[in-house]
Amino acid sequence: MKASPVHFRTVQLHAFTVNIKFHSGAGWGKEDQDMTFSADEFVAIMYVAKAMAMADDKVEKAELSVIVNELRRFGVEDPGMADNIFKKADEMDAATALSLISKMDDEQKTYVAAYLGSIMCIDQDINETEMALWKMVCSMCGLPAMTAKQALEIMASL
Repeated sequence: MKASPVHFRTVQLHAFTVNIKFHSGAGWGKEDQDMTFSADEFVAIMYVAKAMAMADDKVEKAELSVIVNELRRFGVEDPGMADNIFKKADEMDAATALSLISKMDDEQKTYVAAYLGSIMCIDQDINETEMALWKMVCSMCGLPAMTAKQALEIMASL
């Protein structure tokens, strides 16, 4: 009996670009800047976002909402594309993700720090494991230091 060919749906990942307005009140000092991440960089961000959401051993709906909203901000509307991004994130190792993030420019690093901080804060229950993970990622990747309140303010200003 001859096996029938199997076809896999492949989703091509390209660079993700979003126009983010940097408000001077957020301390970024720039206006209307395009922020572009390579596909690998974006997957690395989703790797650490997923780790942050899971840090307290439970993923709240609000945390998922923050992640989904950021996917949409970057133009990822298709559930198949989102699944592919998370599949690639699952295949990525921590060292690769942290290395990619550490090589980002200052604006990208500020975004990543604020994004992770917002995931940590969204359920209004900052657990010490989440805080430790946020501090560790920020330290290892050279992300700017900020308070949880500043992270939320930056994300709200985008």
